[in-house]
Amino acid sequence: MIKIKENHQNLFLYRRKIFPVIIGMCFSVWAFSTAANGAEYIYHFQSKAPQNNSIPHEALSRENLAQVRLFGDYNMTRNTQREGFKAYLKGTGAELTAHLTDSVSAGIGYGYSTVDLKQEGNKNRIDGDTYFVFGKYQPEKWYVSANMTYNHSQYKDKNPTINQSSADIYRGSLFSGYDMGNVHNYSGLKYTYVHQKEKENSAFSAPLQNGEVITAVIGTAYERAYQPTENIKLTPLFWLSGQYDLKSNSHQTVIDVSDSPFIYAFEGRRLHRLGLETGVQFRAAYKQAELSVGYGLNWRVSHTSQTGKLNLSWHF
Repeated sequence: MIKIKENHQNLFLYRRKIFPVIIGMCFSVWAFSTAANGAEYIYHFQSKAPQNNSIPHEALSRENLAQVRLFGDYNMTRNTQREGFKAYLKGTGAELTAHLTDSVSAGIGYGYSTVDLKQEGNKNRIDGDTYFVFGKYQPEKWYVSANMTYNHSQYKDKNPTINQSSADIYRGSLFSGYDMGNVHNYSGLKYTYVHQKEKENSAFSAPLQNGEVITAVIGTAYERAYQPTENIKLTPLFWLSGQYDLKSNSHQTVIDVSDSPFIYAFEGRRLHRLGLETGVQFRAAYKQAELSVGYGLNWRVSHTSQTGKLNLSWHF
């Protein structure tokens, strides 16, 4: 059901489409750098660990050379454009972040997820392996971060006689932001490309097409740390951002889980271009160990995606 033509013409078109996006990202980084260098208020430097997106959390200070993070996500998505549609994602994974210099940190991670899709009595499942790398450069309070994610999805139907299929999803993001005490402002671009690998796809008995999504994001976050004892630190965090899809495929639904490396796609009507994302997180740190719980909500017209999060980190 997924149709693909792997030829030189498609490769040429893909490069022609992505090249302007890369140029636009580079320009946005230069613009933010110029604005940040001219800001009046320069605060004491504190490097933060790069995350899967722009939301600032789980700080990595000069005293911590590395961090290991184990994470678990549970996401529930509903879309009223498709009658009776519901999707439930369960994902776990781990990542390693290293502090390379005073201003540069980088990391690598892996996650495994399962998605149960339900609509009008049809039941399908998507198993996904997600690999990601990320980096961050922060000379002062201004920073720029980048992330690259690769997801390989296996589509499985409850009926074993129906052909199974697979697809690859590539996602890249580039963000820039500025820390102003407890307030953190950020903006950037996310680029997602879905590439079907098999000729048949059982998901809802409809073809999944090649497609791309380009999303602009602008947001702000607020966090404040409390230290009741010498070894205990409590930090609540709140964030709010606006999103707009500059480009998307009209016959494809791409679900980008809030503050997470997990992503999946299926045949369907594209999401409304304008979106709103908000969330809260509470972190409790004891010496080198840190536990955090969080909740994220992504809302678009006729679409809601809610995510519960659990993280366990260890600083070295």
